[in-house]
Amino acid sequence: LRHADGTPHLSFGTTCYAWPHQEPRMQEQTLRTLAASPFNKIRFCVFPKSYRYNENEPPLYPFEGKPMRDWDWNRPNYAFLRHFEECVRKLDELGIQADIILLHPYDRWGFAKMPRDAEARFLRHVVARLAAFPNVWWSMANEYDLMPDRDEAYWDGLFQLVRDADPFGHLRSVHNCVRWYDHAKPWVTHLSVQGEDLAAGRDLRKKFGKPVVFDEVGYEGDIEEIWGNISAREMVHRFWLGTVCGAYVGHGETYRHPKDLLWWAKGGELRGESPKRIAFLRRLVEETAPTGLTPMEDDWMYFNRGARSENGNVLIYFGPHQPSCWRMPKGGPWKVEWIDPWEMTVREIAKGAKEGEVVELPSARPYMALRLTRG
Repeated sequence: LRHADGTPHLSFGTTCYAWPHQEPRMQEQTLRTLAASPFNKIRFCVFPKSYRYNENEPPLYPFEGKPMRDWDWNRPNYAFLRHFEECVRKLDELGIQADIILLHPYDRWGFAKMPRDAEARFLRHVVARLAAFPNVWWSMANEYDLMPDRDEAYWDGLFQLVRDADPFGHLRSVHNCVRWYDHAKPWVTHLSVQGEDLAAGRDLRKKFGKPVVFDEVGYEGDIEEIWGNISAREMVHRFWLGTVCGAYVGHGETYRHPKDLLWWAKGGELRGESPKRIAFLRRLVEETAPTGLTPMEDDWMYFNRGARSENGNVLIYFGPHQPSCWRMPKGGPWKVEWIDPWEMTVREIAKGAKEGEVVELPSARPYMALRLTRG
């Protein structure tokens, strides 16, 4: 991923689907949290969302009319649009990419069932209005395949509508639940994936020749739903695995709250243990591979665990494996650093290690990492 001027973008994203649709105090708290977080991209919806843990009414609606079902589809609510625009602007001031989700199926107001001509007119206006911001990405939908009244031709048409309404050519994707869209189509700029097979990033890069963003890999939390109760350690593991497999990985958090103030839904505060460890990973990647990482294909020992940077540095993540020693790859001589992703420590263990040399590791422990740099 790169900005229009060629500057690399190493995406470390998060999800707060309905943060623009909360009360102002909650929105400001979300922005303060983001400012102190490691996240440089956030996914959120244009339309309000109705779902468990997210059942409050939004302060503003996208159309004029009488809630809940008597909307005037010919009269957008310009106060709503100005407010949404302001949310995007504030993210830009923080250096955060706004991954804007145009449609979703989680609706009780009728916005997911509006007349198609009104929908196209409204979305064309949204795209034209927000395209001037440099930090905008377009996601056609969240879990697009849960909107069964729309076939593949509809989604093809929406991609083309967005492409044609955006004079600046911002990034375009669509997010899946179970069934995948054909990401090979020319209007798709990158993959937005929901899934837990992070090692697939390596093959997806090769298959489609496009950046792979695992926007949803499960959420750190403790709610009932199985997708929202992975541990912080598992979230950190998934970030590391996806990273060395050449993908970008997204975060989310779903800890129970007496007022249903879950980050994934409404924003507010982060309460989990993974964000500071994601910050540690981000710093390592930016130091080690400022233009990104490419999975290593020249040695089977490194499949799904090793990646190189353009400058020749190597990042290795062992996941559940626990070797007590490791053979050095091509290149070098290497300075070898032993990394604990959970404790967030880096320790030099060898210097001048030659290609093929076997370096003793401090201990045989899983979920550890190595960084190899020339020296």
